[in-house]
Amino acid sequence: WPLRPGDFPCDSNQCVMAGFKGYQCQCEDSGMYGAHCEQTAGDTCSVEDVRIDHVLETVPLEGYRGADLLNVKCQEDYELTGVFPRCQANSEYNTIPQCVPLQCVPLNPPHSTISVESSTLTTVQCEEGFLPSALQTLLCEGGRYNSSLSPCLLECNAEQTETDNNTDSPLITVDVSLCDFASGPLHNNYTHCKESSSQLEIPGILSVSTEISLSVDTLGKLCVSYANTTDQGLQCVVQCVESSVIQLVRVVHGEEQFVEVVTNFDYSREKLVNYSCRCRCSFQLVVMLLGVYFMLIS
Repeated sequence: WPLRPGDFPCDSNQCVMAGFKGYQCQCEDSGMYGAHCEQTAGDTCSVEDVRIDHVLETVPLEGYRGADLLNVKCQEDYELTGVFPRCQANSEYNTIPQCVPLQCVPLNPPHSTISVESSTLTTVQCEEGFLPSALQTLLCEGGRYNSSLSPCLLECNAEQTETDNNTDSPLITVDVSLCDFASGPLHNNYTHCKESSSQLEIPGILSVSTEISLSVDTLGKLCVSYANTTDQGLQCVVQCVESSVIQLVRVVHGEEQFVEVVTNFDYSREKLVNYSCRCRCSFQLVVMLLGVYFMLIS
């Protein structure tokens, strides 16, 4: 077994393997023991003299590297600070460790302010514009927090686009797919997809999540507002199309996500509605002009 400085075994006496991964000296004088056969049987350290709070047990390990070692086990939810005590020639242990409460892993979530109020209490406040806005309080109990921490998410709200007051407000279906992982340059191999389907009265706004929302106007213009990592950091980005399908890739906290939005907006119906409206409005305008004309000549 490798020896440490000062642990040269037994001098001229016989050294035998014994104890806890160590050795003990088989001294010529049976009343002596120790690394150099310098201790008598009455020189042993007393476990009863060791006082450690929150200790489960203390077990002497005889002959460990030529000296008695005290194995200390702490109670549940406590951990040992320091090293195991070693019995010295003066019949006293060289050091007494302590059993202290288990500490929770320090928190450092992005876009938040962390306040360590005490060894057991930590508070988390998301930055302005991020949700949740309420102060989160976590208690450390036995090395574990009593509740999970909600991540601070950038709130991105879609804005209502211009509308045509001469049209009705039909219901459309909006299907959203959120996929977490992509492989390949065309982003066509995504996994862990979450799909949802909702009804939306247009013009209207739909909140997909804290970081993603969308709007559809009466002309079918589809806009998606979403959190994305840019050169200026995490920001809300808006992407609009005059189509029933929009696809985009966003990156948040180093994770890539593919987003696809599909609506069943009836563009052919919208064209007919607008055409009918234009014809009706044109006819009404002609009638009004004729009325004004006859008033002037009468």
